[in-house]
Amino acid sequence: SQGGSVNLSLAISGIIFFILLALHASTLPLMVIGIIFLASFMASQKKTQNEVAITLASPTGETGLRLSAVSIFLLLGAVGTVGAIYYWEGRFFLADYHHRQAIKSVAEGRGVDAYNQFITAGRLNPHIDLYHLNLAQTNFALANAIAQAKESSPSGSLTDADKQNIQTLLSRAIAEGQAATALNPKNPANWEVLGSIYRQISGVAQNALTFALDSYGRAIERDPLNPNLRLTVGSIYYSAKNYDMAVRFFTDAINLKPDFANSYYNLALALKEKGDLLGAASSAERTVSLLDGKSPDYKTAADFLAGLKEQIATLAAKQETGLRQTLTPTPTAQVSALEDKNLPKVLDLPQPEEVASPPAVKKQPQE
Repeated sequence: SQGGSVNLSLAISGIIFFILLALHASTLPLMVIGIIFLASFMASQKKTQNEVAITLASPTGETGLRLSAVSIFLLLGAVGTVGAIYYWEGRFFLADYHHRQAIKSVAEGRGVDAYNQFITAGRLNPHIDLYHLNLAQTNFALANAIAQAKESSPSGSLTDADKQNIQTLLSRAIAEGQAATALNPKNPANWEVLGSIYRQISGVAQNALTFALDSYGRAIERDPLNPNLRLTVGSIYYSAKNYDMAVRFFTDAINLKPDFANSYYNLALALKEKGDLLGAASSAERTVSLLDGKSPDYKTAADFLAGLKEQIATLAAKQETGLRQTLTPTPTAQVSALEDKNLPKVLDLPQPEEVASPPAVKKQPQE
């Protein structure tokens, strides 16, 4: 009958409404349309004969309100679904609130408050990679603060309690960083932060630099045109005295950004360590040409170039091949107290089975 077709159509519409609520974020138009369908279906059930119903009688014994069991089921289902949606949306709103409070605490230098706020945000909404990333950086910062405090203290050594605290904080930092990459593995920033943590704990963790190279390699795979990532990888190889790989990645960075003064300077350092003084001088000259003559970096690069030229002149005059310059600057300044090689190892990271290594970047032909 026509009434049955209408009821069937409204029932199917109600089911589709629930499916959309489950698969898609709710919006005001969707909620209004869904409620209209459900109300229409409940109204149509009053006219349906021989239906399963629940009758609410009045105290006088007269028939009161007669409701369809199906209508009650749909109504309860709608109320339950809407309630669940608002419950989870409330959790997500609170998570965002605590995350913003944590960022405010960081700006005000309240590390412990920021740490607690980040934890609360992550518990309320564990599906946001940014929350895990911020918590990873906070754990690392607290561990690094302990090491820095010991550096400035008269004793200058880590106690057993310090080692335990650093180990716990760094383990959490790594776990949170890994959680961020698991939630959103396509985001190169997640891999970059994880790689930065590994790199900066090389003094207290075995195989940390290897894990750093793997993380940065995965970041490069997802952001292959970023010269800064290549520069960082080259600096890691430089610190490990693998100058061939350092030269390769510094060259990659230059090929991606031909006016990248920092890459030319680091390339000059690596070539000098390899014994290629002429190549180092050429890269240093390019560095000087790209820098502002009034900047402190210009003086550093110019002094380095002058030293190379003096060394080349001395070698040419004396025909010596073993002379080395006494000045040995590093590509990047130490930024973490946990990079100190004299610190005791508190983490024993396993050797990764394979390290992600992106292909080299070919030099673009000049027009």
